[in-house]
Amino acid sequence: MTKEDTVQKWRASAQEDLEVAKELFAGKRYPHCLFFCQLSLEKLLKREITTFNIEARYDIHKERLYKKATGDFTRQYLSRSEELFLWIRNALP
Repeated sequence: MTKEDTVQKWRASAQEDLEVAKELFAGKRYPHCLFFCQLSLEKLLKREITTFNIEARYDIHKERLYKKATGDFTRQYLSRSEELFLWIRNALP
């Protein structure tokens, strides 16, 4: 499975979760609706950045992260993270 295949699967799953959230809202199951809203957004944000969580957390993967985390690589993700953070923050009420 390619990276693009994986991204498409996350996007499709996120879309499905959003549809479930709408159905739960219609059924006045508000706490469950909120959970599925969170889940759909989380899935859209996952993609490659999730690997950093695993690689940083577990000793058997840390070496891989340390090799990957060059200054340029990290600067790129920091920049993307800042842009996404600002976009989400500004979109919130």
